[in-house]
Amino acid sequence: MAMGSTTQKLTLTVKRFLFIVICGLCISCNGQAKPSGESRPPVQHTKSRSKNTVMKKFDIDEFEKKIKDNPEYEGYTTPDGTEITEYYRLPPEAPDLDAFDRSKVLAYTRIEKQPDGYQAAYQFNNKGNLTAVSYYYSTSLETGTWQQFDDAGAVVSEIDKDKEYAFGLPEVIGFGKKHRVDFAKTGRIKRGYDPVYKTNVWELRWAVDERGAAPYQQVFVLDGTTGKVLSEKKEGPPRRL
Repeated sequence: MAMGSTTQKLTLTVKRFLFIVICGLCISCNGQAKPSGESRPPVQHTKSRSKNTVMKKFDIDEFEKKIKDNPEYEGYTTPDGTEITEYYRLPPEAPDLDAFDRSKVLAYTRIEKQPDGYQAAYQFNNKGNLTAVSYYYSTSLETGTWQQFDDAGAVVSEIDKDKEYAFGLPEVIGFGKKHRVDFAKTGRIKRGYDPVYKTNVWELRWAVDERGAAPYQQVFVLDGTTGKVLSEKKEGPPRRL
């Protein structure tokens, strides 16, 4: 699920996700940051997270052992089905390495993709210290409390991605399950301000292929505060979600 160096070949799926992670970690461009010099452990937004394990240190020794034993090392899957991706980044001007050399590394990344659709992306410096953490649901929905840290481990900025949505992601996931849809496996969730309804909304869509009927997309728009169904419609034919 990952690789040793970003200069090696990635699958298209991992490419897309890593692009999202890199863009997402520029948290100053989304929402209001909350500067803080307080030294404290990373926050996981428990309302949006099904698990509460925060990784504070990247084990460089263990990573080096794995990648030297297997130069094609791309991560692993835990017993509970969580897919782990681990890789390192070199400075932009650095040449490709024939073999892993920790003295040349700029940073490390670890991505944890849980079976329930939640994902966490951890960024570490070349000493293995945590510098940033971000959370997603499914492929690209930003959720949870994102943070950045200084070299001493103090929080320097944080954003609560769910702050404007009292009707939260867990409730949206529950709404999907009532309609026999598991958004961790299918469908798409989007959210944002809607100028028509003049409020933050959730847009949910999934493909429906009933026997004897033409397939279509089911679309719901929900109020981001109350969860009220603002609109319901069918679109078709289904396209890749």
